[in-house]
Amino acid sequence: MRLREKQDKVRVDDAEAKTLAPQYLVRTLRTDEWPAWDAFVSQSPQGTLFHTTKWLRTTGTPFRIYGCYRQESLIGGLAVEIVKPRVAGHSHFTREANVGRSVNCPYLGIVLPAPSKKYLTTLTQHRNILKSLVDHVRDQFVSFDSRMGPDVVDMLPCLWAGYSITLRYTYRIDLSDLAVAWNNMTDKRRNDIRRAERDGFIIDNEGSMQDILSLVRGTFKRRGHAVRFSELAERRDQMLRSDSQCRCFVARDRSGKIVAGIYMVWDEKCAYYLMGGYGTAAAHRGAGALAIWEAIRYAGSTLSLQRFDILASGLPPIERFMRDFGGFLTPAFTVSYRQPSFSRDLERLIRRLKWIITSKRNY
Repeated sequence: MRLREKQDKVRVDDAEAKTLAPQYLVRTLRTDEWPAWDAFVSQSPQGTLFHTTKWLRTTGTPFRIYGCYRQESLIGGLAVEIVKPRVAGHSHFTREANVGRSVNCPYLGIVLPAPSKKYLTTLTQHRNILKSLVDHVRDQFVSFDSRMGPDVVDMLPCLWAGYSITLRYTYRIDLSDLAVAWNNMTDKRRNDIRRAERDGFIIDNEGSMQDILSLVRGTFKRRGHAVRFSELAERRDQMLRSDSQCRCFVARDRSGKIVAGIYMVWDEKCAYYLMGGYGTAAAHRGAGALAIWEAIRYAGSTLSLQRFDILASGLPPIERFMRDFGGFLTPAFTVSYRQPSFSRDLERLIRRLKWIITSKRNY
């Protein structure tokens, strides 16, 4: 009798568990729901300028926003760019970051709600949202790549869903005390900035996108590349200037000639070094560093933002340069998914066998 009572109790508990289990709905947001998405992004710790619809609309690339709902309330989401049929990734402008420091790679991907008071509650909720989103996206695309923001830290739902995880790093500078930020820089970087000031360089923070693009072209030219995103950069600049969310910092020598500069954008929480470079003429060692430092100061003192994200390149020389500004090394994950394909796997195997055969012959 007691055994039967226990079995009945287990059945009741299982039924209650199913009833109480959180129900999440993932669907594509309609255009009339975009304002609600943008409001959610502005309140989310993971939300950035690059997740907003106004940024995504300037890319010229189709995009889709998947909202995660519970009881008809938006509690999370995922923004993706559609680069090919059934292929999601990042737009052309983002991929130019592979050239080096001149253009940086913005974030995209997951946006989650603000944390609860209890860590375990937050972890469980975020995990449920993540699982719902990555499971849904996996069924929508044969290929998916997305660089998440640094505040997306739990990748387990992605791993469980069959995604691959790669790691990149950025440097984030705390802007709460600019004196501390200055002292956190290496002596070498501070000396470079002082040298630029002694040599008569001044920072013009009213520069234009054309000023920055001329510097970026010089940087690309030295590396044997051509700038292909000028129209897109100008379109984005117009959008951001209308909302006062960007500024150009260019270093001018005593004659007024522009030698170096950077383009900074920002949202409610953070400023980002998006692109910059040196011109084709001989570069001054400290001019670029001075431009970056003035952008950091502006973000902290004028905009009262929490942090400055350098969006550092993974190339060793560029990484060392950015590291000297004293920011905190911060990981940012990239998640990828490839739908299994027999023909693609066979093609890779054939290429591998050909390479092995060729290598043996040459040996």
